[in-house]
Amino acid sequence: MAKYDTKPQPPKAYALWFDPHPTRTNNLASSSYRAHPADQLPAGTESPTTFLPPLLSPSSSLPPARSIDSSLLLVAKSSSNPFCSRGDQIDATLIRAEGGRGHSATMMKSMGSRDKLHRRAVFVVFAFCFAFATFLTFLYTTSHFTSAAAASSGSSSAAAAATTSTLAAESGGSNKLPLPVFDALVHYASISNATHRMSDTDIRAIAAVVRARAPCNLLVFGLGPESPLWLALNHGGRTVFLEENEFYVKYLEPLHPGLEAYDVSYTTKVRDFRDLLAAARAARGKECRPVQNLLFSECRLAINDLPNDLYDVPWDMVLIDGPSGWNPNSPGRMPSIFTTAVLARSGATAAKGHPTDVLVHDFQFELEQVLSKEFLCDENRVAGSGTPSVGHFVIPAGGGRSDAFCSDQESSSESGGNNRRRK
Repeated sequence: MAKYDTKPQPPKAYALWFDPHPTRTNNLASSSYRAHPADQLPAGTESPTTFLPPLLSPSSSLPPARSIDSSLLLVAKSSSNPFCSRGDQIDATLIRAEGGRGHSATMMKSMGSRDKLHRRAVFVVFAFCFAFATFLTFLYTTSHFTSAAAASSGSSSAAAAATTSTLAAESGGSNKLPLPVFDALVHYASISNATHRMSDTDIRAIAAVVRARAPCNLLVFGLGPESPLWLALNHGGRTVFLEENEFYVKYLEPLHPGLEAYDVSYTTKVRDFRDLLAAARAARGKECRPVQNLLFSECRLAINDLPNDLYDVPWDMVLIDGPSGWNPNSPGRMPSIFTTAVLARSGATAAKGHPTDVLVHDFQFELEQVLSKEFLCDENRVAGSGTPSVGHFVIPAGGGRSDAFCSDQESSSESGGNNRRRK
C-alpha cells in the first residue's frame, strides 16, 4: 500500500478571466469573474486577465461582480497550505485599475461608513442605557439610606427626648444636673490628688452655691484643676473662664471640649496694691465709681479688654480664683475683685432682678480681705457660708449708691471737704 506523499506540490499560477456567459444563474449580475489555471484558459478569451498568487483552488469561484466596471479587477490573496488540495480561503479585495471610474469603490466605502455609523449608534445606545440604569440605582440607594437615616434619627431623638424628660423630672423639671451625679462629681473631685487643687472643704463650699444657682451664668477668674468640675456642675448654664496665662488656655481647651476660656492681660502688681487702692478710693465718684460701663472705664483696677459680649451677660455667680498673687510681681486679684463689684451693680447683671453671688478664694490673705471689704462690703457677706479660705458675698441687684460701694463709705465730696478742713 502506497504511503501518502506529504511532499509539497509545486505551486501553480492562476489567472482571473472574465466569463461573459456564466453557467450558473445569477440574479445579481450577468457576468462574473472566475479563477482558472493560467495554462488552461478557455479558447477565445479576450478579457483582460491578471495572474493570481499560487495555490488558488482551480474550482473556487469568486463572488459575482455587482455593478463592477470592466476597469476593476478582483485580486485574491491566499496563504499557502501544502496539506490542502484547494488552498486556504480567499480574501478578496477590490482595487481600482488605472483609468477606471471607481463607482463601485465609492459604493463600498459608503457601505463601510454605514457599518461604522451603525456600530457607533449601537455603542451610544448601550452607553446611554448603562448610564440611565446607574442613575436609577443611585437614586434608589440614596432614597433608601435617607429614609433609613431619618427613621434612625427619629428614634434616637425620641429616646433622647424621653431621657431628657426623665432627667428633668428627677431634677425638679429644670436642666439641673441630677443630684446623684452632682454629688458623685463633687466627691471624686474632693478626694483627687491633683497638684495645687483646692481643699475638699473649699470644693464642697463652692459646689453648694453652684447647686443653688445652677444652671446659671457663671464667671470664673482663673483656670485650675477644678475648672472641669465647675463646668460640669453648671450643666445647662454658661460657664466662662478668664485666665492670665494664654498658653494654659490653649493647653486646656483641647482637653476639655466645651470649655469657654479667654486670656486676660493684667497691668497691676501685688506690691502696688495699697497705692492702687488709695487711687481707687480717691476716684470713687469718678473713674472708679461703682456703676459704669467698664468698656470705657479709665480706672486702673478695671478690666476693659474682655470680649464685648461678656459685659452684657447678666452674671448670676462669680468665682474669683485668679489671677495669681503669690509674689510681689504677680498681678494680684485687685482687678478681678473691683471688676466683679462693678459688674454686679451695672448693666445687665444689675437689671436681671436678683442678686449676684460672689465667691473669693484664698480669702485668708490680706490682699483678698482688704479688697473684698472695700468693694464687696462686709454688709454683703453671708454669715456661716464659705470657709476660712472662701469668702461668700451676695451683691443686691441695683438700688446702690452711685458714688460708694458700701453703705458705710464716705462719698467723694464728703471726703474732699474733710480733707480741706484738716488743712
